[in-house]
Amino acid sequence: MRRTKEEAAVTREKLIRAALRAFSEKGYGGTRLEEIAELAGLTRGAIYHHFGSKSELYMAVFETWNLLDPVIEQAVAEGGNWLEKFRRVICRSLELVESNPDFQAMLELSFQKPEVPEADREWFVKGLEMKQAEVNKALDDVAAFFRLGMAEDHLRDGIDPEVAAQAYMGFFNGLASVWLITKERFSLKQNAAALADIFIQGIMK
Repeated sequence: MRRTKEEAAVTREKLIRAALRAFSEKGYGGTRLEEIAELAGLTRGAIYHHFGSKSELYMAVFETWNLLDPVIEQAVAEGGNWLEKFRRVICRSLELVESNPDFQAMLELSFQKPEVPEADREWFVKGLEMKQAEVNKALDDVAAFFRLGMAEDHLRDGIDPEVAAQAYMGFFNGLASVWLITKERFSLKQNAAALADIFIQGIMK
């Protein structure tokens, strides 16, 4: 029984990973279940065994994939003062965008506006609500991190942690979005330190 559960978990992960690739390339409306099954090396029946519909599989992609938080937690755990931690967070986050194909696919899926069939509209709205909750939580977490920087007296006078959090989210998402479109123009890995310094110099004393 244990082996069966483990095999089921592996199959489910294969399907979610394949769905992430397919949805990010063609959008929700343009992706067929047969294409996801083929990418996963499985049958369409396997999809229905683990997920009731394409919309449930789409939701599972967003519910399952979180690659950024562990990278941020590790960057903070390595220690140093607040500025050193923040600089490391920026660099590691930007490096992840370029080095991890799954994270790239998730960003592409998040940034695009797929056409969703009316029959699946309710599921798509739920997905948007879940994404909005994630973004609001991220803003709260980043604002709390900036408050730590204020407590350590690293930020210049007049910085509002909420506004700083909004600026950072725009900075990171904007860079990631631009790079995904113009990968041949610049390297996020190579430019990560310089980009981090530009942002940090705008907020530090």
